Amino acid sequence: MRRSFIPCLILPTMLLSTSASLFAQTTPATPPAPTINVLQYTEYPSMQPILAIRVHLSANLALRDLVDSALQKNWNCSAATSYSVSATDPSVNSGKPRTVAIANVRLEGGLGGATVCAPGIVQPNAILVLKDHSIASTAKLTVALAGLPTGLVAAPSAAGSIDKSAPANHFALTITPQAAPNEALTSGAKRDVGQLALSFSNPDIAPAFRGFAPYLSTTDLFSTDERDSKSAFAATLGAKRGLTGSWYIPVSLQQTLQGNQVATNLSAVTTANLATIPPWGWNQSTRPVNLYNNWIQAPSPPEFTVSANYTHRINQLVTKATPPLATDDFALNPYATFSPVYLFPGLCTKYHTPKTAAGAAPPPKPTTKQYCLALQTDLGMQYLPLDLTKSGSQRAEGYGDVSILIPLSDIPFLTGTASNIITGTSGATQLQIKWSDAVNAANGYARTRQWTFAFSVIK
Repeated sequence: MRRSFIPCLILPTMLLSTSASLFAQTTPATPPAPTINVLQYTEYPSMQPILAIRVHLSANLALRDLVDSALQKNWNCSAATSYSVSATDPSVNSGKPRTVAIANVRLEGGLGGATVCAPGIVQPNAILVLKDHSIASTAKLTVALAGLPTGLVAAPSAAGSIDKSAPANHFALTITPQAAPNEALTSGAKRDVGQLALSFSNPDIAPAFRGFAPYLSTTDLFSTDERDSKSAFAATLGAKRGLTGSWYIPVSLQQTLQGNQVATNLSAVTTANLATIPPWGWNQSTRPVNLYNNWIQAPSPPEFTVSANYTHRINQLVTKATPPLATDDFALNPYATFSPVYLFPGLCTKYHTPKTAAGAAPPPKPTTKQYCLALQTDLGMQYLPLDLTKSGSQRAEGYGDVSILIPLSDIPFLTGTASNIITGTSGATQLQIKWSDAVNAANGYARTRQWTFAFSVIK
């Protein structure tokens, strides 16, 4: 009888041992971590700048199983409280991580196209829209899953960086000293001057307004000679949004106070803008005009803008070269911006591709072109129907500029110490050589033609 009980006692022990062994084999040694992408873009049609993080909830099988278990226990993948975001920047808070607030969470169809979180399916990606747009491009962002049910643990994501080649969606301040040889003065004379260009922009000063984007900006140029015909300041407050959701047509209304640096020219300008981009089909190799090849690449279409301005002139500086303009004036200003246009991108890619040892697998080709030779072009016209020329015709002033952007990181003797002396950084520096034929609306439409040279940090 005793022997008949022995198998019954041993069998459960064997099953328990086998089950524990299988569990140990299938449980990951470390908690799974989500993978992330840091996103920076302008939302359309609201035109609000967005800084967001895409969290891949189905990045691997272990994470997918963990999220599925959490969802079965009422974890909510679409709640901001289900995630924790931190930013680490060596130049802020002594390099210590700081918590970043999440404005809202949006779900994006994942591998299976799902747009809701539910157990038993491939989970969508979670887009975490951040409240803090002032995070520097040097910051590293990490995401952790928060509020998981008891017994479920996930590791934080690997640090993600803001794409420096994308347009900045937080406030920006740029100060650029430059030399202007043989600069034209309002007195009619010419002389070499030093100039300080200053620009500040905040593309969304009131994030609570979800239907449109209110913004603030200033663009100034101060000179060592107050008679410099290019000296100007312009402070602008405005709002913008898309006119239609089916095509890119942003519109804006803004108020600007502008003048020269001593306010002998001073005006208040109310402006309505409408912009659009053309279809970009001609950059394909099958089209008659191919603007995307190994010799020239224009990744973005030119942007066309029509600006209607009502100007009330408070002060006017009248000279022989600048006769008085109407106190209350109207101007129509169509213009186009085409930037960037990369030159010889095939050679640039070859130059920046790392060398490999014999027999090794070829390295991936670099995807960024920010260190390639590039062109930047602006063309426009100021049409002033209320102002007449000496011949009695309506006044129209055309203008334009072309810049050649030369990355100094490609010039061996200018990298390192020399580059650091020029711009305060040991690399990522470019030389901008610009020729401009310009009219200065803030200084009585004074015309200047000149070459300028400036150093700047590649963004």
